Amino acid sequence: APSPDGSVARLTERDRRRVGRVVLLLLLVVVAAVAGLRAVHRARRYAAAEATCAAAERGDWRGALGVTGAPDDTSVAGLRATECRCVALVASRRAPECVELLEARLADPGVGDWLPPPELLAGLVEHRRRRGDLAGAARLATDGADRHPTSEPLLKAEAALRLQLEGLEAVDRIAPRLERAGPAAPALRIALAYGAAAHEDWERTTRLLGEDPPRGAHAPAWYALRMQAMAGTGRAEELLRAAEAWAVVDRPELPRAYYVYLLTTSHLDDPLRRSSLAMLTEAIDQGDRLDPEILRLLYVRLVAGLTVIGQEEAALSAFDEGVARVGHLNHLDRDDLLRSALDTRSRQALAGRAGRLELAVDDPRPRDRLLVSPDAGQPRDAAYEAVALSPEGGAVVTRTPDVWPTRWVLVQADGAVAGSGTAWPRAGEATQVAVRRRPPLAPAPSPPVPGAGAGAGAGAGAKAPRGRPRLFAVILDCADWRFVQYGRARGELPAFDALIRSGYRAVLDSDPPFTSVAVRSIVKPGGRRSGGVLGVLHALGGEAAGLNFVGANPAEPLAWLLPSGVDLFDTLGAGPLRAVNLLHSHGGMEGGRHGESIGPYGARERLPVAEPRALRAAESALFPVPPSEDNLPLLLEMATDFDVVTALARRGEADLVVMRVASFDLLTHSLLPGTAAERQDDGVAPLFGVYRLADRRLGELLAHLDGNDVLVVMSDHGARTALQHDREALFVVAGGGVRPGRASGRPALSGIPRMIAERFGVATPWPATGIEPWGPPTGATVE
Repeated sequence: APSPDGSVARLTERDRRRVGRVVLLLLLVVVAAVAGLRAVHRARRYAAAEATCAAAERGDWRGALGVTGAPDDTSVAGLRATECRCVALVASRRAPECVELLEARLADPGVGDWLPPPELLAGLVEHRRRRGDLAGAARLATDGADRHPTSEPLLKAEAALRLQLEGLEAVDRIAPRLERAGPAAPALRIALAYGAAAHEDWERTTRLLGEDPPRGAHAPAWYALRMQAMAGTGRAEELLRAAEAWAVVDRPELPRAYYVYLLTTSHLDDPLRRSSLAMLTEAIDQGDRLDPEILRLLYVRLVAGLTVIGQEEAALSAFDEGVARVGHLNHLDRDDLLRSALDTRSRQALAGRAGRLELAVDDPRPRDRLLVSPDAGQPRDAAYEAVALSPEGGAVVTRTPDVWPTRWVLVQADGAVAGSGTAWPRAGEATQVAVRRRPPLAPAPSPPVPGAGAGAGAGAGAKAPRGRPRLFAVILDCADWRFVQYGRARGELPAFDALIRSGYRAVLDSDPPFTSVAVRSIVKPGGRRSGGVLGVLHALGGEAAGLNFVGANPAEPLAWLLPSGVDLFDTLGAGPLRAVNLLHSHGGMEGGRHGESIGPYGARERLPVAEPRALRAAESALFPVPPSEDNLPLLLEMATDFDVVTALARRGEADLVVMRVASFDLLTHSLLPGTAAERQDDGVAPLFGVYRLADRRLGELLAHLDGNDVLVVMSDHGARTALQHDREALFVVAGGGVRPGRASGRPALSGIPRMIAERFGVATPWPATGIEPWGPPTGATVE
């Protein structure tokens, strides 16, 4: 320190120690002050958290949300306050704020492994799912199920999300949770079984459900899934036993209704030989005790059954009664039912009373022309008639009234389509049809057909022969020639167009026109369709049983006298060939095992089943009107079916692949009424989009075939109305060695297996119907 005279005096050691003690004392005072302030702050935070939670616990939501100083950090008190405040927000109908609060906490690394309580966590999982973050929702549900292994909402959410993301493999990964799920085990078991059922894995569904039904609220879902699995595997007696057991523990009306519904949708007969129509009527009589949705399904099955067996008046009466009780009957349409009632005698009476369609184009241009569908009675595959327009844009055609409408397409000079629509001719009358020009749609380029020259209409760049000959058969269930020809006239089915122009086609006779009969005749050729008088009797009985509403085959006792049908896939797979069955067989269809590869030399292998996927952008663009929620899963199934067959074509391991697109049938029955209205539709009806999707995927399949390969595209029957099949089925074959042409008459569909065998040089005694040689067969005419 400076002295008065300016000199500097040095501090002694004693002074330095005194100064150090003072500084230390000051530091301690500061530390104590800071600690005290922090303690006060912690106390205030804790008090605020307790006040928030106390208010929430007594249901004072306004009080819980109004607490000042409520913590917003990641401390224990802060996280507790977050949970209580979130409960208050949800109760106050401010759930989005709760979601925002929870997401902010979870995004903060300071929370460690903290998770909100199960109830809030389940709500957050659902929020993520709804906004489309399926992966994030699944991760959160899985973490929550790990933390809360007995939480039913979290276990169910995890099962649903992971099944959607991971497919059936998720079932095996989640199944170990059943051991720790406690009271939530029945709900988880049912959720996993439901996922297996959604993939039509009925054996896995049965295994997951177990043999002992749960008690209480989960019992109805267990029995319903059990019955669905029994129906899916064709076990009618076990289906009946499950329905009877369910009726003991629940109101019997529901299991009885579900039983007859599954019988009629799974091609099964009642073991007690009861009429399905009678059981449907009995279940409907108890409809006041059923959920309206279940009652609606019963009415749909009743109306369909009555229509199929030709009782159209009774079907109309049931339809009107059903609409009065439940508002609507899904896809069923009264006008469509009226068309179903137009029997052969009525059509004959109309044959000489054609109607005039007077078409008028609103903006005619030079060399415009109309393409008009052929008249009633012409072959199903007949080409559209080209009609020239007057200078004023007018044209007149005569057409006979029929079950199907007349369709027209406006084509410009450059080949672009400028509009299309539907008209209904009226006997002896003139009908005005206004044709409005639309933005032109240029025809899509045709894909190359392997082994066909461009001159045959196969498109450019057809592949040369490369590997061993293969045959791919795609059966579009319920596809109809008339829809194909309409799409070709509109220039939007280039793959179909290339196949038809370069290949050999026919209108097949599918008698009776039922999928189960058609599939059986392909997979098990010969046998019961032959055998003299006894064979005929049994065939007639099979056709009656195929209606699914008559009951058992009346000629079944004669079956033991007849040779059993050999199997197409077993026959070809017994040698060096590899045959793949992708027929989606189920119930009583007798179509073999779906997804099974047979051969070479009898080896059997189960093929992995592809998981459903979302439609690609290009596929969705084929539907100007987005598909409904009911039809979208069917379109996804259709896309997946084509994924499988295209992958097999790309890998080149199989010699024969036969695939049936089962969803095509359901989509046709559901969407056909929307194509019949008298209007200018311009191809926007969803069913036209289904044909466009099939055409696109056929084009992709063609890209993986070479000049030695053959592609068959066919249907098992056509579509007369939304409720009635048509005996006249689609058939076209193209590829290596196939000469363009057309079979005369209507070859029977039962000739398909012999046709396939002959392609591979395998001689069989199976029925020959005139479709086999393709080149053309004896008696066929080439166009």
